[in-house]
Amino acid sequence: MGQYQRDWVETAEQAVAHGLNNQPQSAHIDRVVKAIQVQIPQNYTQAQWVGGSDYGNPGDVHVYYPNSDVVKIELKFSHGQGQGTAKNVSDRFFTKNIDPTVQGYKLFDQSLGLKAQRWQLVEQVSGTTIKNHSHYARLLRHYRLSQPTLLEHIANITEPGQTQYAQYAAAQLNQHLVKVNEIIPQLLNTNLVDQTRQDVLYCVIKQFETDQQTVDFYDFTDMDKNIVKVSATGKTIRFQNQSGKDVVRFSVTWKNICQGGSTPCFNVFVGNAFKGK
Repeated sequence: MGQYQRDWVETAEQAVAHGLNNQPQSAHIDRVVKAIQVQIPQNYTQAQWVGGSDYGNPGDVHVYYPNSDVVKIELKFSHGQGQGTAKNVSDRFFTKNIDPTVQGYKLFDQSLGLKAQRWQLVEQVSGTTIKNHSHYARLLRHYRLSQPTLLEHIANITEPGQTQYAQYAAAQLNQHLVKVNEIIPQLLNTNLVDQTRQDVLYCVIKQFETDQQTVDFYDFTDMDKNIVKVSATGKTIRFQNQSGKDVVRFSVTWKNICQGGSTPCFNVFVGNAFKGK
């Protein structure tokens, strides 16, 4: 998600929190607020925007109740038909959460020699020797405006490694399906003990700020979340159930500047196995 998109999404999330606190909002935000209020108990005392930045404490808006209960609401806004990114996680997510032998994407990319190729290209253009990653990122930010085609070349160098890593990770994860299934509740925010309970209200707003705007609530409890196969398509790692449906998808990507720019990571998307309600 680019910085511009993150900015307008955060503004919309904050507006929903204000609306839940009975502060006047636009008609489009008001539709979201009223839809949420139908889904939650009405005796809440306050809604607070928390930004969803804490992986261990999910939700963009938290709604608080007198008995100390909290309803956590994950908001996914799209000006089109997208359903948003469920999470953004570290490139070492599989290393840390599945098995230490599964190499992280950053190290995999380096082992292919792609980091060296990117740095060499930027050094040729800049006429300087890159000192460290921060120096490399600063140069790219400068050339983003003055030489945008350079960033395209950086992305082209990076792309084959993204595809290769998706294939590598899928093969590795198929050897650890028990551990793979243990992380699915974390990713979908279903209760770790009681899988019939979802700990987060997942609210998806499509075609936001248009006459066709829709507000839907996704229920991840009423679906087959058992992963029997992990496959790869392009840069995407697909976690599939026995029906061949994607429960979640990981996209091999980079945050900030460009692909191959600042921070390797994974975007995690909800797959097509869920049922809306």
